Amino acid sequence: MPVIITMLISSCAIQVVPTGGERDTEPPVAKDYSPQNYSVNVTAREIKINFDELIVLKDVSKELIVSPLMDKPPEVTSSKRTVIIKLPDSLQTNTTYTLNFGKAITDLHEGNAYENFQYVFSTGSVLDSLKLSGNLFFANNLKTEEGLLALLYHSQNDSVVFKSKPDYYAITDKSGNFTIKNISPGTYRLFGIKDLNANYKFDKGDEEIGFVATAVLLPADSNYSIKLFKETDIKPRLVTARKEAQGRVAIGLSAPALQFDFQLLDTRLSKEKLFLYKNTTKDVFTIFYNDTVTDSLNAVIKNGIEIIDTIRIVINSKSKISLGRYQASDFNISHNAADNSIDLGDSLTLAFLTPVKLFDQTKILLYKDSVLQPAVNFSAVDSQKFQYKLNLKLLPQHQYYLIIPQGAITNILDHKNDTVVMAWQTRSEREYGTLAVSFDSKANMIGNIIQVVNNDDIPIFQKQIDSKPAVLFENMLPGKYRIKVISDKNKNGVFDTGKYFLKTQPEDVFYHREEIQIRANWDVEIPWQQ
Repeated sequence: MPVIITMLISSCAIQVVPTGGERDTEPPVAKDYSPQNYSVNVTAREIKINFDELIVLKDVSKELIVSPLMDKPPEVTSSKRTVIIKLPDSLQTNTTYTLNFGKAITDLHEGNAYENFQYVFSTGSVLDSLKLSGNLFFANNLKTEEGLLALLYHSQNDSVVFKSKPDYYAITDKSGNFTIKNISPGTYRLFGIKDLNANYKFDKGDEEIGFVATAVLLPADSNYSIKLFKETDIKPRLVTARKEAQGRVAIGLSAPALQFDFQLLDTRLSKEKLFLYKNTTKDVFTIFYNDTVTDSLNAVIKNGIEIIDTIRIVINSKSKISLGRYQASDFNISHNAADNSIDLGDSLTLAFLTPVKLFDQTKILLYKDSVLQPAVNFSAVDSQKFQYKLNLKLLPQHQYYLIIPQGAITNILDHKNDTVVMAWQTRSEREYGTLAVSFDSKANMIGNIIQVVNNDDIPIFQKQIDSKPAVLFENMLPGKYRIKVISDKNKNGVFDTGKYFLKTQPEDVFYHREEIQIRANWDVEIPWQQ
């Protein structure tokens, strides 16, 4: 009996599945190749690479980098432990090819990637071994990103980057660094681009370009830093032409048109009743009109005697013609007190969508803490009278009210405003901080632009560096800022981008090496260090 009980207990014991040991963290390893890696005189059109474990391919079309580019991309598949590469028939003679698989090859069970595995072969008798390294970054903010392209061309033609795919190329890592490998000796042109449409060429528009101005001679022991910038057109072309609102049409150009004009193609509109305004950079032009009957604006736009384009813009659809004239309630006035606060050192600014014809400030009332103030004084900010500024030094810790009664302001289309009431308050001086940035006299920074920028690189303050020992920024709200300096070579007060065909590099940009913390009621003094 005891024996039987023992046997039953033994047979009913719980069985535990073996744990299998620690998790596999090792990537697959290539064991053998056909043809061998780094072979010369390769004529085979199929390559097989065997690994030490079962593998799978992931995102090959994105991860695989083939340099030089082939007319057709190779066909890459996997079977158990083998990667199979079928090459196109159009390979170049006497050329070394590099296939970088990125993170495409992983083991089957754990997904461990064999990162940046390369297979290299030559169709000639020599295996090219030269390489070229560098860094790509954006000129306006010194930032970089993964996936930018470094392009290397044999051709010295200036237009090659627009028309042809590169002879060699590489993709930047997260730090903006690149290395082009297995290059043959020779003289090259080196470019960097942000390739938005993945065609390995530079296309004007939103793509950015950078270039090395001189020829690159290999072999050479050089490392290249290339500034990317958005190319601007020298010759203006039409970018957009559309109705923005009733009574307003906007025309955007790719470059400034210093002698912009337009010729109407429809006699139903009179040019004398249209008002043309341009922005300060002369690449956006606005036509104002007071016509609610004519259905479209048809015109030839020109820069002097040179025709830019022909436009046709629907300005009144048939369903809206019967609605009558523009209503006063559509008269829009925006202002910088929208959050009911204006910082010390600033002033109230009114902005209009249509230029002002008459600004009767004698009708405008201003209160400070419910006390009516003497006659207000506004002045136009710009010659085209899109903005007006209140000429008043705002005092700390006060509540202000402004009343613009109906009809006090008339725009060029003879539309008048509705009554507008706005209120704002000012902070205590103790709520602000002050920043002083000093420069070494040997640094020769006079005439450059200094900016205080936020985390999005948007300027909060801007000044020109003069001969004073320090640049002072007052009334700064608490927060974290960066100090940016622009080498303003032409002294025009703005950052100027590059021009490729003129071989002009963008202006240099520098940042203070540390972020600046501004606290309320504190003065911060820092020496400039980049």
